[in-house]
Amino acid sequence: MKTLREMINICMILHQDPFIAIIDGIIPNSIIESMKIVPNNDFQKSMGTQPDGSSKLSPIRTSFTYHTRDQFKPATDIVLNVLAKQYNHIYDPALAESWQLTQYEPGQFYKSHYDYFHGEEQLKGRPNRRGTFILYLNDDFTGGETGFSKLGIKVNPRQGDCLYFTYPPDSPTKDLTFHAGEPVISGVKRIATLWLR
Repeated sequence: MKTLREMINICMILHQDPFIAIIDGIIPNSIIESMKIVPNNDFQKSMGTQPDGSSKLSPIRTSFTYHTRDQFKPATDIVLNVLAKQYNHIYDPALAESWQLTQYEPGQFYKSHYDYFHGEEQLKGRPNRRGTFILYLNDDFTGGETGFSKLGIKVNPRQGDCLYFTYPPDSPTKDLTFHAGEPVISGVKRIATLWLR
């Protein structure tokens, strides 16, 4: 049975073009809790994507990552359904990436970056990313805000909130989604990210 929080979908639009919003009440608490219990030793040092599509350690990203494969597909289905029905944002389910769990310890960060790819070689024959969906798994830490420096927007993480933003390839405003995970000051921050194409 769903809790009251899970039945209420609250959306706060932070910016229209590019579309940036905080959506609450989408992901059931049971899924959030299952994402939170992934053991620390399953996380590996986060990598950065290189122009040739390969990955290697990068000084702009100092966190730890766990790639989930398809174990949280029900959460993906929920997200795609809500975005299609409530915002008419349609994504191909076959192209949705698997959830990536990221953990930030004190002092760790992800400097400002774009989520879409700039080189054809990075796409590996697939369409470019068009949207990002970040689920905040906890809020018992300080720092760690998500900041959009070109727009002057900062999002303070709250457990269960979802940050969603879009950057279609043909959009003249997609570069405004330049964003960062600010350094964590104390505690450990965990998020789950879903990239949509």
